[in-house]
Amino acid sequence: MVLGVSSSWCLVLAQAILLCFGTSWCWATAVPRFQGVSMYNATHVSIVGEPNATRKLLPPEQFCQSLGCSCHLDQSLSCQLESDRIAAIPQLLDQDRANKITDINIENQRNFVELNEAQLQIYPKLKTLTIHRCGLKYVSPKAFFHNRDIQKIDLRYNEIEAITWTAIEGLGTIELLISDNELVCNCSAKWIQMKILQNSRIFGPLGNKIECQHPDQRSKTSLLSSYTIDGCDVPEVEVVNASAQVYERERVTLTCRGRGKPAPRVHWDTARVQAAPYELKTTSSVEEQHDSEGKLIGTIQVTTTELVLHRVDGTANGPLRCYADNLVGRSKADVNLTIFTPPRITSMKMGKRFNHHIQYDVVAYPMFNWSWFINDRPLERDPEKYNYIHQKTDTASYRGFLEFLSPISSVAGFYTLVVENEFGTANETLEVTFPGIPHNKNNNPPHRPPVPSGKPRIQEREPYVDVDIQQIPIIVTLSVLVVLVSVVGALVALRWCQFRQENYAADGTRFCAWLWLSMRPGGRRCFDRKRVVGKERIPLNMTRMVENPNYPNYFQDTMKNGKTVR
Repeated sequence: MVLGVSSSWCLVLAQAILLCFGTSWCWATAVPRFQGVSMYNATHVSIVGEPNATRKLLPPEQFCQSLGCSCHLDQSLSCQLESDRIAAIPQLLDQDRANKITDINIENQRNFVELNEAQLQIYPKLKTLTIHRCGLKYVSPKAFFHNRDIQKIDLRYNEIEAITWTAIEGLGTIELLISDNELVCNCSAKWIQMKILQNSRIFGPLGNKIECQHPDQRSKTSLLSSYTIDGCDVPEVEVVNASAQVYERERVTLTCRGRGKPAPRVHWDTARVQAAPYELKTTSSVEEQHDSEGKLIGTIQVTTTELVLHRVDGTANGPLRCYADNLVGRSKADVNLTIFTPPRITSMKMGKRFNHHIQYDVVAYPMFNWSWFINDRPLERDPEKYNYIHQKTDTASYRGFLEFLSPISSVAGFYTLVVENEFGTANETLEVTFPGIPHNKNNNPPHRPPVPSGKPRIQEREPYVDVDIQQIPIIVTLSVLVVLVSVVGALVALRWCQFRQENYAADGTRFCAWLWLSMRPGGRRCFDRKRVVGKERIPLNMTRMVENPNYPNYFQDTMKNGKTVR
């Protein structure tokens, strides 16, 4: 019985020991990624194996020590002991601490075979990378894409067979040390040879001593600078049309052709044409080469890539670049694309730097004229209130600012920007208010007609006439009174002239009589010399009569006696 119990306890103890060793092994394999279990601070014993056991990360310094590394987290990460635990560059889980690393040094890690951009992405401030005496064979074409500040890459004493020129593309002044590797004397090393022959210092003071292994006999080496590498050249590239002109929203096809050995990859930089749909069409062919006598001397690979832009956008104005790449290097060619574009206001918003301002972005080609309106009236160019800033950001892109120098009530309102060129016009309105200034409800936003599509004719803007609506009734009333007074005065004057005429006025009233007769129906005949004047219109005052000696005395006597003669 005692023996059975003892055997049971021994079995349990053996299982516990095995579990402990198994857990330790699992922790050790996770260490390279700085993930592990704190053996002393675990809430539950790992022997039990509960899935919800709390795990606590060790400090990075302890992880580095467990790997045989030393972490000076202010600047450097160094792993130099012969532990063979590291298969990649260690990853710090704290990005803030990783941003401080400027120097990484790894040595004697035979399992470290590959270096790529994913391992280095966490260290954007890296300036020096040293990997010595490791099993490094492969460096990815974009290994240092995220490390724009790197200045020195020391990859000596490894097993690298090839490294491409794209790995250091776009980097500034850099030193790349790659001697004492297993570089092969083929097209992958041609770009290194060309740099050495150009006396480039990129490979350090001993760059001309770099050796390479023969492709057909790897045990034999030669100086890379003097080894003959045939069938490898920088590709040639050309565009079918160096310039193209098109109207916005039309379709255009641009063709780029590259030729060389090895066969080049031809591609376009499409960063400028993302605003409109496009497609790429690539074809390959073989072109024969002949000497001056017409004899065939060989063939060359030709790659053609067409960039088809559907409904081209004005933002694509400017140079579009085409590249032809192969293992040896890169060539480039440009197409100057001109897109005639009516103005388009892409954004308009309020902002503040030193002062409040309206920021706007416009796309147009050719250059446009611009003007500002406030509450649908032209904005006065008052240097004490406004500051105008207008700058060109690209071939057909512009950015401007209307800066408010004094945020007072006089500058609040609805601001309208109007832009126009020979292909069209556009406008945008933005309400401007300032803190502490009450909103003026009478300032209604202007209602401008929509901008027509296509190529509308630019119309001149009608001048604005400022009339106070409250004065219109007064003006109308005064005008009516003036007309009534004038009519009444004219009637009174004519009536008075008529009265004087009927009462045989003196010669001074003849003008009034003429005016009266002119106003009467048929009055235009009043001065006709052939007219007959009635006797009732002849003044028969005795003081104005003169005796006619030709009349008989009978009539004279009769008239004297007061008789009427008919």
